[in-house]
Amino acid sequence: MNSHAKLLFVRFAVGLSVLAVSAGLAALLIRFGQRPDQVEPPEPLLAVRVMTAEPGSATTVLTAHGVVRPLREARIAAEVSGLLLDSVTALRTGDRVEAGQTLARIDPRDTEVMLADAQAALAQVRTQKERLNIQKESDRHRRALALRANELAESEFRRTKALFEEQDIGSISLVEAAEQAYTQAATQLALLDQALALYPAQREEALARITAAETRVRQAELQLSRTEITAPFSGRITHASAEPGEKVQPGQILVHLADDQTLELVIPLEASEVRNWLQFESQASGESAWFPPPAPVTARITWAEAGRELSWTGTLQRIVDFDSTARTVHVAVRVSAAEARSPDHPVPLAAGMFCRVELPGRTLDEVYTLPRTAVTFDGNVYLADSEDRLRTVAVEVLRAQRDEILVRGGLTPGDRIITTRLIAPLEGARLDIQED
Repeated sequence: MNSHAKLLFVRFAVGLSVLAVSAGLAALLIRFGQRPDQVEPPEPLLAVRVMTAEPGSATTVLTAHGVVRPLREARIAAEVSGLLLDSVTALRTGDRVEAGQTLARIDPRDTEVMLADAQAALAQVRTQKERLNIQKESDRHRRALALRANELAESEFRRTKALFEEQDIGSISLVEAAEQAYTQAATQLALLDQALALYPAQREEALARITAAETRVRQAELQLSRTEITAPFSGRITHASAEPGEKVQPGQILVHLADDQTLELVIPLEASEVRNWLQFESQASGESAWFPPPAPVTARITWAEAGRELSWTGTLQRIVDFDSTARTVHVAVRVSAAEARSPDHPVPLAAGMFCRVELPGRTLDEVYTLPRTAVTFDGNVYLADSEDRLRTVAVEVLRAQRDEILVRGGLTPGDRIITTRLIAPLEGARLDIQED
């Protein structure tokens, strides 16, 4: 046997000897020693906070976002062409103007010439009408004379003719001369009658010419008034363009004006929220296939871009439209200038702010208002029973809003509801309870 084999044999023998000694000692301990007592590990405690379930009334809240806009906005344009004398750029963006204040002036000289020409034409047709009236009165007087002359000529003709035919006094030439005079008098009377018969039509024609001339004068006066551009309402300039000396054309925008004395937010609400929770004043009448008027509830408007939340109030005013693509109903919330200024902070609600709007909806009775942490995603609530152990109950989730969830069913007044967010806890787990 070589040295390597001997070394392996020695190690194997030593190992067997150690095992034998260990086994012997174990046997002696089992034979002469005592079995240790079995100790149960302590049951773990689940630390939770609880609240007492109390049913009551809760007002639903509809939340949406929108941008604050002025109630009225106007893009004021030039209505006549001409050289701009005074520019709205003298009024800077952000300046306030009053209703009727002059914003810009356009050179009025061309329009003044047009007005003078129209006024002269009107004076001319009025003079023609007066001359027509004078001529009419003259013709009436001439007709009376012509009528008398016609009667005398007729009488002279009949007398001359009778003397010649019955008494052979005179001559045929005298009879013919009398007849000619009578014919001339009758012709003159007919001409005057014809002239007088035409006067009503001539008068109507003169009146029409006067009306047309007056219309041209009013048009010229209107054009002249449009050379001075004034603010249609009090408001704030949001944009100004054009410079003095520039030739402007009708329709060219000179200034944008916003009336921010009254503001509005148009916000989208899901159709299901409108159907289930929005308050209406009455049911829709048969006169219109549209939404009934919404109840004018007070809305809470919050702007969170100032480092902290700033809030104002407004009033739900009307249903604006229904978006068939997004399946949303747009409603308008109106804010007065007084409401836009809050005594709690110096910053007013202003056009352009993106805000959250909360509208109070319908009120639910006999419901439980729970924190979101108390309700699982599958509609269960964890309770602490009388033995401080966890019990699971199913509830009917009515609505989730803000940090609350409104539920009904499954709960009994006085139940201790676990408000701590738990992830898959063991049913019947022992609880370490802390009251909220």
